[in-house]
Amino acid sequence: MVNYRFDALPSALRVAFPVAYDDALFEDSSGKIQEQHEAAQEEQKQSEDESSREGDQHTDEGQQQTIEHLEALLQNGRKVSVAGVTRVQDKKLGYIIAGSTAKRSTGEAKPVAVHIDDDTTIVRRTGESASSAVLQKLPEGGDIVVEGKMSKRGVVQAKRVVV
Repeated sequence: MVNYRFDALPSALRVAFPVAYDDALFEDSSGKIQEQHEAAQEEQKQSEDESSREGDQHTDEGQQQTIEHLEALLQNGRKVSVAGVTRVQDKKLGYIIAGSTAKRSTGEAKPVAVHIDDDTTIVRRTGESASSAVLQKLPEGGDIVVEGKMSKRGVVQAKRVVV
């Protein structure tokens, strides 16, 4: 009988896992527990920030402009089919969404990576603002709409994301 042992260095390799992955390969580690704790703290902080922002946006004109901008973004934004989501360890609110989008000229599927940071506005299709925690729950094969500039290598620096 042969026993194999694998040692892995944290942050040595960045990989995007599908949302449906159940962590069957890896044992629970203190790093994973700490990461979950940090994500919970981020979500709580963002929900507090959102509640303070929502108090400022109760004017009718502001809501009307937001709805019009959302409709324009849904029609003209880049539609991305989600393949996987991963959190960037070096930054507090950094996420990478791997997926594909259709080329505007041919309709052919093109792989893209959507970079989301703390300057990115995340909005639900209903017009409500959302926290970055919703990104981790994006289903594989689901669609998002992204506004931002795409590099020649297929990386979109997202300004706004509709989930």
